[in-house]
Amino acid sequence: MTIREKASPSGVRHSYPAWKARVDQLQNPYSHYVLAPLAFRLAPIFINCGVSANTVTGCSLLLLIGGLTLVGFGAVRHANFLFVAVCLNLVILLDNIDGHVARFTGHASTFGALFDDLVTWVHFSVLPLCLGVGLFYAPPESSVLALGIAFPRGLWITAGVVKMLAYLFSMLVGYKVELLLGAHRYHEGVAQQRGLVLAKAIREIESPLLVIAAAAGILSFLFISYTVYSVGILVVAIIRALRETALSDRERARQG
Repeated sequence: MTIREKASPSGVRHSYPAWKARVDQLQNPYSHYVLAPLAFRLAPIFINCGVSANTVTGCSLLLLIGGLTLVGFGAVRHANFLFVAVCLNLVILLDNIDGHVARFTGHASTFGALFDDLVTWVHFSVLPLCLGVGLFYAPPESSVLALGIAFPRGLWITAGVVKMLAYLFSMLVGYKVELLLGAHRYHEGVAQQRGLVLAKAIREIESPLLVIAAAAGILSFLFISYTVYSVGILVVAIIRALRETALSDRERARQG
């Protein structure tokens, strides 16, 4: 396809490969089932205006940086947390759109794929630290005050650092195992383990839950819950990595 071809939602949907759809169903269910229908409708606007996929990714990076910067303004008004949460969901939406633009126009590239991944890593690694700083300076939420819970202020910074490191290490473990076992075998193993698919789904819905939590004034509880969850995911990822590599070694020994 060429960039001059008139894009339509049905055409963009047709350019979405079946294998990619299957991967997204397992690894990105929120994006696939909730945001993808909207992305199919919005992508033709970018394509027909001549906006490249990398430009869309760049816009999502700028929006992400702006949102992460504004997290600190939650210390001024808790309503700012809600605005930031909405921005982060828009970043994920743009992440869907840039892929559709790249595939439809035939301009998919390794640079674009890496650029897209970098935005995702910044999103999920820096967000916890920024959110921890925002909650550190912000007054306690009304839900916390209503329960009479006194969280030490340093808890939010600690939780942000722990959640950031847990995410980065779990990603590092996953990529290392993928390199050792091969991408096909690694993703096939993920697809066959319902627990891992569920774990990815729970982690991905953090973004829409941030909107609800910010609106309801329970962001503190969501933040702590997902910090504990991230640490649990890291432990499971390490155990799974050790088991999968051990099984691979035994299989090679039998074949050798």
